[in-house]
Amino acid sequence: MDTLLQDVLYGLRRLRRAPGFTLVAIATLAFGIGANSAIFSIIDAVLLKPLPFPDSKSLVQVAQVWEGKPVVYSPQNFLDVVAQAKSFESLAAIETSDVTLTGQGAPAHVPAAGVSSGFFDVLRVKPLHGRGFIDGENEPGQSHVVVLGHRLWTQRFGADPEIVGRTVQIDRQPYLVVGVAPEGFSFPHDVELWTPVEYDTVFREKVGARGISA
Repeated sequence: MDTLLQDVLYGLRRLRRAPGFTLVAIATLAFGIGANSAIFSIIDAVLLKPLPFPDSKSLVQVAQVWEGKPVVYSPQNFLDVVAQAKSFESLAAIETSDVTLTGQGAPAHVPAAGVSSGFFDVLRVKPLHGRGFIDGENEPGQSHVVVLGHRLWTQRFGADPEIVGRTVQIDRQPYLVVGVAPEGFSFPHDVELWTPVEYDTVFREKVGARGISA
């Protein structure tokens, strides 16, 4: 213990005699501690903490790979997987994008997701108001319904409990509000609204399917 104390005192005296070096050393330590904290925060959020869903350990992502690289699912492939998969209780497809929301305030770019009809059921998430999506709403002409995120509903629409049944403008198209997500739900990433993705040519070219078992 005496040797350790002597070493500490010697180090402090050397640092006192070289203030420039001391500042560099302190800055380096601060940077190292900050970087380690940031890395741990990411690892903790992504790898260590479970997803905030019931029975989250049974949730998996299904990817389609060609020559070692992930490729996009076509809607037919996704529907074939849904029909033939025996290892999963249920699956959902997800396509993320940004949309423009207009009406009741200035236009706003909002992170959004187009999803298959069973998305909320797969995650076992019950909307705070209204409902999720139902079979048939992924078909062309039937997909102009939307579930609002809780934060968007609160900030943009004043947490109006009568929002369900009203129409909002998304990318200059009318969408019927059928539900409001519960507080804290923003999957995937920071999505603030969800619409049914259409099983049409746009879906075939763009959508990435993520299979999730629950």
